[in-house]
Amino acid sequence: MPTSLAPSLPPGFYRPGSRFSAAELQVMDHEGAVRPLLGDLYICSALPDAPGPRALACQTLLGAGLRAHAVLCGESAAWVHLGAGNAPTRITVITAGVYRRRTAGPLPWQVHQVPLGAEEQSELQGVPVTTPLRTAADLFLGIGTVESRRALDAPRATAARTAGAAAQSAADPAIVPAADPAAGPEAGPAGLSRDSSAQRWAAIRRLRLANPEQLQLKALLRQITAQLERRPREAGATNRRLDRIEALLSTRVFHG
Repeated sequence: MPTSLAPSLPPGFYRPGSRFSAAELQVMDHEGAVRPLLGDLYICSALPDAPGPRALACQTLLGAGLRAHAVLCGESAAWVHLGAGNAPTRITVITAGVYRRRTAGPLPWQVHQVPLGAEEQSELQGVPVTTPLRTAADLFLGIGTVESRRALDAPRATAARTAGAAAQSAADPAIVPAADPAAGPEAGPAGLSRDSSAQRWAAIRRLRLANPEQLQLKALLRQITAQLERRPREAGATNRRLDRIEALLSTRVFHG
């Protein structure tokens, strides 16, 4: 993007072509004057590693039209709140408008049109971000997640295939269920690898540890239930599913 068309950068932020070339920024990084932050963004090493600068970094890499209306959510919001783990590979946002996904530039974005209440978002240095409670619920439900958008309580695909094969074998003893090459240690909920599932659970646990008063079991269960009720296809979630979600949260997040 030509410098004249690029958005202005927050103080202490740098991109190749703004004031320094990519090679110069790499030298400055090597010398400790700046550090990589997100995409092609660098930040002055004197600035803290804190939620505010991380939120500004995400907002800076969005398009101008989207930047004015987007709320950071899901994996991007978790990175903003926690700073732990790898920086997002895609900026995930909630907005009421319809925007095309960016296909050029340092990072693409992923837009979700889902209901979002005013109490479910806050501002960090002027950047709207979902609250830790809403972020944890989104991670559970697959909102703002890059690899898979399936909920963490989705039935295991391998379990469904195994059950079908077992039923067929019972009907005809000559048929022996074949080994499923996908049913290895990476198998997880349908459409979701175990690695991706584990990363989402880990982020929810870290959010809980960082916000123990806001993120309690009953509060998170209420938040997830409320979001399910807003989805036409999910409204009226059965008590059995809610019991399963509560059991999962108790075991995977609130066990310690």
